[in-house]
Amino acid sequence: MFDPAGVATVQKVRKEYEDRKIKNEQAVDTLEENLEIWLRVQGPPLDALKAPSGHALAMAREAKESLEKMKEHYRDSRCGLDSFCSRCIDAVDCLRSLELAVIREEKFHLTPEGCCLHCRTFAM
Repeated sequence: MFDPAGVATVQKVRKEYEDRKIKNEQAVDTLEENLEIWLRVQGPPLDALKAPSGHALAMAREAKESLEKMKEHYRDSRCGLDSFCSRCIDAVDCLRSLELAVIREEKFHLTPEGCCLHCRTFAM
């Protein structure tokens, strides 16, 4: 059965791009609020996460693994560090690529690549 949700239009691509951009900015704000923890797990520079490359996303996922270990380590402590780790983990989970090829692959997989390139001309 055909699913029109998987087909891109200029409006859908523009909305997806803007939604991802906003969520990335919110995630970066959260990580900035918890900068000491983020630096401790050697997360990538925050500026690199506003419009993250594949490499920056991979580095953020590695930092997330360290955050999960840290959260578990401090789970029973009274310092509250586990809740700060949880916020950072949630922020990393919100990060998404703004690259059109990735947006097409993740969201509009039924749209041929050439059509998505046409959408980019008008959407960005």
